[in-house]
Amino acid sequence: MEYWDIYDRNGYPTGRKAVKGQQFSENDYHLAVEAWIINSKFEILLQQRSEKCPVLPNVWCHTTGRIIAGEDSLQGCIREVREELGVEISGDEIQFFQRIIRKDGTNLIWDLFLVRKDIQPSEFILQESEVSRVKWVSEETFVQMVKKQEMFQYPEIFSVLDKIKRHF
Repeated sequence: MEYWDIYDRNGYPTGRKAVKGQQFSENDYHLAVEAWIINSKFEILLQQRSEKCPVLPNVWCHTTGRIIAGEDSLQGCIREVREELGVEISGDEIQFFQRIIRKDGTNLIWDLFLVRKDIQPSEFILQESEVSRVKWVSEETFVQMVKKQEMFQYPEIFSVLDKIKRHF
């Protein structure tokens, strides 16, 4: 059985745990991560979620995932990239970028990480239950995909992209 740590609405751990999938109260939050993987050509890696995936099947998105009890978000991000893409990330390739505390009823705290890594197509080992395919896209293609609602999006996605461009 998998457990998740519970955080308060300000992002602080409460010391309590919940069983994966358990309904949260209004003031309880759970930690999730998103990896913006960008290569040296400033291409953004997107993955299409598997049709078997219970959450957002067939949707294009970044590598994301929920954090298991006892993990911090950095450990969870490294684990999610390894599990879903079969790619190892070292400490000099990843950095915390931004925290978004969702006030939309999802009870999620999203920690966003910037991963700078050149990955060849042959290096990916996709977790078939989660990911059906991956592709590198230019910034222009990324923006078009968001505008055409061809990928998962959230209100801050363009401001995150702008911050990453300035930070890159």
